[in-house]
Amino acid sequence: MRDGFKALALAVALVATACGDGGGEAPGGPAGPVTVELVTWNVLHGGRFDRVTSAAPADIPRAIDEVWAEMEASDPAGRMRAVAAGIAAARPDLVGLQEAALWRSEPRDGSAAVAYDLAQLVLDELRILGAPYALAVVAAASDATLPGARAAYRFTDRDVILAREGLAVSNPRSGRFDAGLQLPLPIPGGGSSRIPRAWTSVDVELDGGRFRFVSTHLETVEAVSTAQAAELVDVAGSDLPVVLVGDFNSAPGDPAYELLVSGPVGLRDAWEAGAGPGLTCCREQVDDPAAALTQRVDLILHRGFTARTIALLGAEAASFQAGHWPSDHAGVAATLELGP
Repeated sequence: MRDGFKALALAVALVATACGDGGGEAPGGPAGPVTVELVTWNVLHGGRFDRVTSAAPADIPRAIDEVWAEMEASDPAGRMRAVAAGIAAARPDLVGLQEAALWRSEPRDGSAAVAYDLAQLVLDELRILGAPYALAVVAAASDATLPGARAAYRFTDRDVILAREGLAVSNPRSGRFDAGLQLPLPIPGGGSSRIPRAWTSVDVELDGGRFRFVSTHLETVEAVSTAQAAELVDVAGSDLPVVLVGDFNSAPGDPAYELLVSGPVGLRDAWEAGAGPGLTCCREQVDDPAAALTQRVDLILHRGFTARTIALLGAEAASFQAGHWPSDHAGVAATLELGP
């Protein structure tokens, strides 16, 4: 969701106003070719926070209830089943998920409960499908309590890495970018609110080869995403071969993309092995069967590999099931071979 987090940052600040790293690195030495299967997918947290930021202060609690209702109407459980089915069909070694949100409700009676854990929903369904994965690392980009009229809700936006069960992963790391979008608050007295973004990484040993896998979600505003990409250069600047996946909110020709691909880190775009435009983003409504993908911002970038195959997940018309697309983004699945 390209604009949802701008609204979220404002929503959190408006509610407050209205309502009171790294392990050792050594290049791997495989005896032969090492094939790595990968998936990245922004799975859509499901709420549109712009309804909160556009509300009058007195109407903010009601607007928060509407965000919660909209999230539930997006059928998170059904959508995550579809995401898991796509992942299971691709059988990747590693998965990077963005917007893998944790939604919790806190009713007025003082109880609290997890309503939807998108990452766990995917993990549970994968196990049912006979494709068990483990949560390798998780980063909370943002964590906010939103007091509604009927209840308080807690929203945690997360970036996660899933690893195929039995895969040897180590050195789990995560962090928030120093660069972030500062938004002015449309309230008396002004002020601003910062939108945090995060990254996650693990080191992987597979068939005698070693590499680093990094997943991230960059800002939609060009100047900020470019600064965040510059920070990723350090994260990806390992002596190990590296794969960098995620929702970059940056397409070929944009500054953040070009910094990563043409800059000192020297990454290559796995879509070199693909066909067609490879559009991944962003459906305006996940309940609209005609909603179109118009941009390629979900990427698999790499150094020290050769891309063999790459394809989209959840992009074809048949992916619209039970009244919803799996996400407003398509997923991307690639096969890489370790070595130039």
